[in-house]
Amino acid sequence: EQHGRWESALSGWTAVLDWEPEAEHAYRGLMRCYLALGRVSEALRAFRRCQSALAGLGLAPSSETVQLHEQILTASPEQPR
Repeated sequence: EQHGRWESALSGWTAVLDWEPEAEHAYRGLMRCYLALGRVSEALRAFRRCQSALAGLGLAPSSETVQLHEQILTASPEQPR
């Protein structure tokens, strides 16, 4: 991500989630990459996947993840909340 290699970063974050499906930081990584690539619907889908994975543990997304979700919604106001 630091070098703007969004597709490579997506692959890396996906690999993290293959090993640790509840890794909230990896979902944030996906969300950031998708947003940078203009793939807003996929960024929102990553948030929903994060919510679902964490709910299975009896948890909710952190404030950091929720804030990123709000940023994505702001970037694309036509998306459903």
